[in-house]
Amino acid sequence: MEVMLRAAHFLLQKNPERKIFLDGRTFSRRYQIGRVLKFADELAQPWTILECTCSEESVSRRLDLDSSHPARNRTFSLYLEVKARFEPIAFEKTLIDTDQPLEHSVRRAMAALS
Repeated sequence: MEVMLRAAHFLLQKNPERKIFLDGRTFSRRYQIGRVLKFADELAQPWTILECTCSEESVSRRLDLDSSHPARNRTFSLYLEVKARFEPIAFEKTLIDTDQPLEHSVRRAMAALS
């Protein structure tokens, strides 16, 4: 995570108006999200959390369709293991149900970011 934050800091120094998206399982623990929010506050940058969800059926189907991903261990059983370790996001957030049409998800995200 620290490499990601250093890269974000570098990019924001060059252009403080830039939007930076930090994504992924890196933020499965409260303390990890807290670290990023502290980082944003230290740089006087606004932050928004978008939590994307979908049904387990969708997860399974999407993993089956994504056979070309470089991470060969992307299986439904790995998803279930990772999901079991995730801590609920206790910070202000916008939920986006990606089982909904793409246009709906994009509208929700854009509304949260504006």
